[in-house]
Amino acid sequence: MGYDEELGGAAAPAGADATMADVESPTAAKAKFIEASAADLTKAQLKADASRDKGARKSGGKGASARRRNCGWCDVAAWTGLFVSLALVGFGVAILILALTFSTEDPKFEILKVDLTQLDLGTSGNLLFDFNNFKIKANGMADVKALVVNPNNHEVIVEMLNVNLKLFNVNIANTSVPGFELSKKGNTTLSIPFPIKNLPLLATGNKDNLITTSLRKGQVDVKLNINSRGKVKIMGMTTPSYNLLIACNITVDPFGGNQLFRQKCFKTRSKA
Repeated sequence: MGYDEELGGAAAPAGADATMADVESPTAAKAKFIEASAADLTKAQLKADASRDKGARKSGGKGASARRRNCGWCDVAAWTGLFVSLALVGFGVAILILALTFSTEDPKFEILKVDLTQLDLGTSGNLLFDFNNFKIKANGMADVKALVVNPNNHEVIVEMLNVNLKLFNVNIANTSVPGFELSKKGNTTLSIPFPIKNLPLLATGNKDNLITTSLRKGQVDVKLNINSRGKVKIMGMTTPSYNLLIACNITVDPFGGNQLFRQKCFKTRSKA
């Protein structure tokens, strides 16, 4: 028997190659298993990542909301602090202005001259006997000069001055002076004219010899009332207005020399 016959005897049956082709080798099965496991692992990883991202987004949203709420409270606290600071500053400024207002002094008025020389103090009759006809004649004029002093380190605004002049207890003239300002520690001199019409000087309660005695003596009692309304300017702001009444009793020489024999003034302050 030859070599080919021996091999032929040992050969596989027909159809064996097809059967072996259908049977997977262990290596291929292992590769498929690894591939399937990797796919499952990938899916699980993707699912875990998605779940983690979802949780992160959810927690992140909650954190953002919490941060927004916290920022809201921060804004409220900041605005509250700002308002409180402004209120404290305003209160401090108000207290300072109020303290300075109460510490300020009123303007001081000093009468420098009461000029009666332009008044015709003659009579239409005998001065010694005809008292009822004793008059200041028409077109007379009295003139008052006053010094106004500001003793403060703040500006003073005098809004108006009303001045009343009495002679022998008779109201002979009223006049007004336009407003003006006084600088710090400043002063000004006012000239106040009093045009006077024909006016009897004998008033109820006057004694008959009051006028003649005064004229013969050369000393006439004059009453001067100054009603002033003003305010003080502090740190660019002005205080409420106030009224200041100055009442002066003055003795002057009616015939010349413009001499002031005596001057005494009283001051009264009130709210405007």
